[in-house]
Formats: sequence, C-alpha cells, structure tokens
Amino acid sequence: MRSLTTALLSLVVSTTAHGASDWMQFDFDAQHSGINPAETFITKKNLFELHPLYHVALPSVADGAPAFLAGAATTGGRKDLVFVTTKDGRLLALDARNGATVWSQQPAAGPKYTTSSPAVDPNRQYVYSYGLDGRVHKYQVADGSEVLIGGWPQLATLKPAVEKVSSAILPLWGSDQSIPSGGSCPGGYTAR
Repeated sequence: MRSLTTALLSLVVSTTAHGASDWMQFDFDAQHSGINPAETFITKKNLFELHPLYHVALPSVADGAPAFLAGAATTGGRKDLVFVTTKDGRLLALDARNGATVWSQQPAAGPKYTTSSPAVDPNRQYVYSYGLDGRVHKYQVADGSEVLIGGWPQLATLKPAVEKVSSAILPLWGSDQSIPSGGSCPGGYTAR
C-alpha cells in the first residue's frame, strides 16, 4: 500500500478550502500549460504553508498526475473528486475532502503496468483510464460504471504483453478526433 504524494494533497488543500476548479487532464488543459488561470489561493508567498490534510493508502502506486472534478454528481451526492490511475491499472475516485474511496474499477489485469493519468470529458459525465488489457476504458463519473457500448473499451495497443501504456490520455474531444496513445495504436480511437 502506498500513500498519495504531498503534491496531490496540496492540490486538495487548495481546491477544497478555497473554491474549486476542475483539473480534467494531465497538465490542466489541452495545451498542457500546467497552469490553472482561476487559481488565486496558492501564491509564491504562501506556497510553503501548504500541508497535507490526510494520507490515503492506495492498492498500488499512483505514478501519474491526478484529475479533479469539483462538485461532481455521484450516487452519494455532490462531491469534489480526485481521480488517480494506479500502476496495477485501477482507477480510483477519491473524495477530495477526506480521501475516502467513492468508487474503484480495475479492468482485466495484464502482464505490465501503467503510469498514465486519467482524463475527464468536458461534460463531466465520464472519466477515461488505461487498463492493463491494452485498452482505454470509459467510466461514469457518478458511480464508476464502465461503458461497454459504442466501441468501448477502445484498443490502445496490440501488444499489451510488451508495452506499458503510460502516456497521459490526451483528450481531443469530438466525433471524429483521435486520442493519441503511447502504444501501438491501430488507427487511433475516438472519445464519444
């Protein structure tokens, strides 16, 4: 069991205490600027005053950047959610206020691992994550139910036994736009 890093906990301190802003993919936006223009709480002057709110034991290492949704609709009411993908291919939705697991999904295991980051669709309904089966999986934000229609899960690599899918999922949302993959993706796949 591993703990979330202080960086993630600092994100939680900032977002839960002072108005939250969604961080839906690796490095915040499509340009991967790593900058949240709505952030007004964390400054150079108070950066070193941030502190962990809690520590969370995870089933495996979370080696990729988290995604965050403020006030997400869940089966347990509105919650600020932090999404992390662990090396064993598990996607966790954690309550940002206390670290409790809201839901967890782990598709079929494979022989490798992932160090990827999840991504949330702009409509805040779905979160996407790599599985160790060589596919990108689509889950409902509310309860973690996997979408198994419309071509999901999508193939990310034809060689999951020898490739780890570790690049961040880069959402280029639209009916005919592909999401690049770090693996040997046969023709790309589309988020719908």
